[in-house]
Amino acid sequence: MALKLYEEGLKLFNKKDFKKALAKFEKALEKAEFPELASRCKTFIVICREKIEEAKSKKDFENNYATAVFLLNNGNFSDAIKVLNLLEKEGKIDKESYNFLSAIAEAGMENLKKAEQYLKKAIKLNSSNKIAALKEPLLKPIVENMKGI
Repeated sequence: MALKLYEEGLKLFNKKDFKKALAKFEKALEKAEFPELASRCKTFIVICREKIEEAKSKKDFENNYATAVFLLNNGNFSDAIKVLNLLEKEGKIDKESYNFLSAIAEAGMENLKKAEQYLKKAIKLNSSNKIAALKEPLLKPIVENMKGI
């Protein structure tokens, strides 16, 4: 019985259905008659839990990033800054995206000096951000007035 549950868990694991695989491995562990099988179940339980947590973290990031972009697109700049700062604090956003999106938010709140500071950092990280900024209505005037970039 335990071996069958373990094999079912492996099939689910290979299909990347980590939640169902975890349940199978846990049941197999409860019924395991041999230490080797119990050890393998424990190993896969740890891996499944890690994979489930990774997927959750990735989904949280995608939701938060999408939320920040949504807020920017709807003119809710102060809330967008809060979400971006949270992502940055948790290390869940790259510096380039953080600076570029923060520049848009600050420009939208008419904090032009802060917007320029963020934009300079974004351009320093990737020079193509200057071209992208010229296409962004809130950043275009800032780019056009910047010197030495």
